[in-house]
Amino acid sequence: INPTSHTTVLEGSNDLVNWTTLVSHTGTTGAVAFMSDGTPRPVRWLRVRCSALSLGSAPDILAVAVASA
Repeated sequence: INPTSHTTVLEGSNDLVNWTTLVSHTGTTGAVAFMSDGTPRPVRWLRVRCSALSLGSAPDILAVAVASA
């Protein structure tokens, strides 16, 4: 899938109500890799959110999050 452009945000929460942006990525391909900057950010839950998207000729987008302790 090759969207025209996208902004993808990795967010963390401790209560599922208040979310904090941990990393943001803007790109023009369908590939996103989030890398830690080494700053500890203890959170209980993570979510990937697409905050801006222009699909162009792509019919959809798929976001997958994988984490390890």
